[in-house]
Amino acid sequence: MVMGYNDSYKIDREQKQITITGMEIGGHLIFDQDFVYPYPIHFRHCSFAGNFVIHTGTFKDITFSNCQQGSYSIAINGGTFADFSILGGCNIQADIKIQGGEFNGLSFQGGNVFGNQILISDCIARTVAFFDSSFESTVSLFMANKIDFLLVKNSNMAELSFHAGDYRSVIVEAKSSITNLNISGGEYELLQIKTEYIKELSVEKRSQNIDLYLERIVLGQLGKINAVFRGGKIGQMDFLPSYIHKDAILRFLNICMESLSFDGLVNYGQLGFSNLELTKDISISNSDLGKSSFINSNFSGVSMNFEDSRITDTFFSKGTFPQRVAKDDHQQRQAFAQLKKINEAKGDYLEANHFYAKEMNAFYRSISWKKHFWEKLNLGFNKFSNDHGQSWQLGLLVVIVVTSVFFWIYLLCLDVTLGSIYKPDDTTHFFRCLSYLPEFLNPVHRTDEIAKGIGAPLKPSARLVEGISRIFIAFAIYQLIQAFRKHGKK
Repeated sequence: MVMGYNDSYKIDREQKQITITGMEIGGHLIFDQDFVYPYPIHFRHCSFAGNFVIHTGTFKDITFSNCQQGSYSIAINGGTFADFSILGGCNIQADIKIQGGEFNGLSFQGGNVFGNQILISDCIARTVAFFDSSFESTVSLFMANKIDFLLVKNSNMAELSFHAGDYRSVIVEAKSSITNLNISGGEYELLQIKTEYIKELSVEKRSQNIDLYLERIVLGQLGKINAVFRGGKIGQMDFLPSYIHKDAILRFLNICMESLSFDGLVNYGQLGFSNLELTKDISISNSDLGKSSFINSNFSGVSMNFEDSRITDTFFSKGTFPQRVAKDDHQQRQAFAQLKKINEAKGDYLEANHFYAKEMNAFYRSISWKKHFWEKLNLGFNKFSNDHGQSWQLGLLVVIVVTSVFFWIYLLCLDVTLGSIYKPDDTTHFFRCLSYLPEFLNPVHRTDEIAKGIGAPLKPSARLVEGISRIFIAFAIYQLIQAFRKHGKK
């Protein structure tokens, strides 16, 4: 039923559309019958001084262009639409309330000015688009919306808010300006933000009754933004090749996240993660994380991939790392070298020494015997004698083994056999020889003293073995001392 205006409109049967041009509609325009409208309806250069209301019906397209709407509202409470569009040249100062209906397309575009709030709830839409327009009040989406694709492009918005609903893709393209972007509930397969002109961004779970889950978040170029992500669950978080402005602040608080990826990111701002619960993997590739921080965030149980990146200004507190942090040992060495510097900078020399050992072990694995024989030999001695100063237990074991092996060879060179310790005479002989082991351990012992004590003539072969043993035993003792001093080293 249509009320409040005369019926002087044009039906173009060739183009199969209804065009209403240059009309002043002084009353309310209401569609409240479940009727199938066979043609698209196009309002051109019309002004409305009453409510425009659709309760039900099946429509091809409804389009507004160069229209004026005063303080009365535009309301859709139901119906089925191919497209509902407010195109170029419109000045809409009324509230727009879409509280039901099914849409193939719902668009606000073409240089329009929307002075009051736009409310979208309880509707199903394939596409919702905000193009090339100015939205001076809040655009709100909540309740049981089901929207496949929502796009904001080249538009100025005072506030865009999502309170609930099911969204496949929400994309904010470059050159779009939003003063406040708020997401407090709903499920999102993709949230993609690629604009420098968002001032405030809030992604926070604010109600116990409304879930907040984002399967994937993609962040591109970010300007002077103040962003908070708090609570809720995130499947995958991707920072694309871009930079974060020096005045930007991004905080991720108490977030449960599966994957986190930095790819080609240069961070000049402040990027902080606190109580991050990461369950799957983290990737840092060709990026400079700048002044980022990970506080109380544990990476030990996830897969990590580090590649050609800079993290020396990043702060890690109460965080642990997996055994492998990169796919190849060269990248692994670079990562551990930077983690060592990070801990040195904050005065945690215990952790710094720990990462130094990991760095050297990665270096050992990254070079070949053929091209770097002497370098690898040196690293091998340090690795297997005390794990680059980190294990005094390994150092003690090496001292015992090296001393025992050389002492046994030394006795063989003296033609001394220990025999069976089950025989009384041999048992006495065994312990008499063994009593000289501590003296053999002393690198400055006299050459012939042990042979005299055992009662065997000193042979040249024994003298040679004894001389070589001094070198290896002294080295093993030195490595043991170094491992004992690891807590005092800087």
